[in-house]
Amino acid sequence: MSGYDEGTLLDGTYKREFRNQNGTFSPTGRIKFGTESNGGFKNITITNCVFDYCRGLALESVDGALLEDVTISNITMRDVSNCPIFLRLGSRMRGPAGPPVGELRRVTLSNFVVYNAEPKYASIISGIPGHDIEDITLSNIRIYYKGGGTKQQAALDPPEKETDYPEPTMFGEIPVYGFFVRHVRGLGDE
Repeated sequence: MSGYDEGTLLDGTYKREFRNQNGTFSPTGRIKFGTESNGGFKNITITNCVFDYCRGLALESVDGALLEDVTISNITMRDVSNCPIFLRLGSRMRGPAGPPVGELRRVTLSNFVVYNAEPKYASIISGIPGHDIEDITLSNIRIYYKGGGTKQQAALDPPEKETDYPEPTMFGEIPVYGFFVRHVRGLGDE
């Protein structure tokens, strides 16, 4: 995956000039399950991928979907512009009326190396009150941040934003390096 300007990967110039509507750099490209997740995701394996100057991994269930039994391994990330790993269970509930809040469970992430990650956005594993993410296994995960966190950043208390569009930057700056984890049951390592 890459977020280089269109065509520059093919011509070998690897330009990093993409700017969003606010005029700030915002590369795209990532592996993402969701946002429209009414149907769900199950029994998936992803391995041997490289992320270079793009967004990180996003596994999202916010519209009532079941997201389960996912294994992702042997991942290298360089210059990730937002959080490297984003697992989100929410209750936006856009889609057919009536389904319950979804479930996000039995995800295994192993053998990740992340270099030059953006320090404002730690990896996030976040369910919502009353709906925990379940049985997440992390193994051999190394994340090297650029550094530069502040005392003010460490004091932040990110809002829940249960019904918002799921995006790694939705909580703003995160008060930790590494992982910000809440509403999770069964977080372990191999």
